[in-house]
Amino acid sequence: MRAVHNGSPNYTNKRTFKLEFDILLANNKLKVSKKKKTYKNPIYTAIEWRKMLNSGQYKSKVELAKYLGVSRVRVVQMLNLLKLDSQVIDKLKEVGETFDKKLFGEKTLRAVLKLNPENQKLRLNL
Repeated sequence: MRAVHNGSPNYTNKRTFKLEFDILLANNKLKVSKKKKTYKNPIYTAIEWRKMLNSGQYKSKVELAKYLGVSRVRVVQMLNLLKLDSQVIDKLKEVGETFDKKLFGEKTLRAVLKLNPENQKLRLNL
């Protein structure tokens, strides 16, 4: 049997990581075989949410937050990541939509937002 846990309390939202594992019964004993944990690039999440707002599918950040099952503040925090320097965003997008080990997280990027563009690049080693 295969089980997937995607890091969401109600298991319906796409969150920052996904953990896959197999559950095997051998000799009437439960054996859990872990697969790899993958992390989603927060820039891609922010871009996805921005597209949902721009398309008119959701009229406000509040409506989008209700759909996603998160707070309005969380939506604003994620969308603010798109205020990073455009070159920084391009470099972060080059990493890909998902990665196997946590290279950077949304909280790290939020801290980098406070820096000027040149220091943003230095802080993220870009």
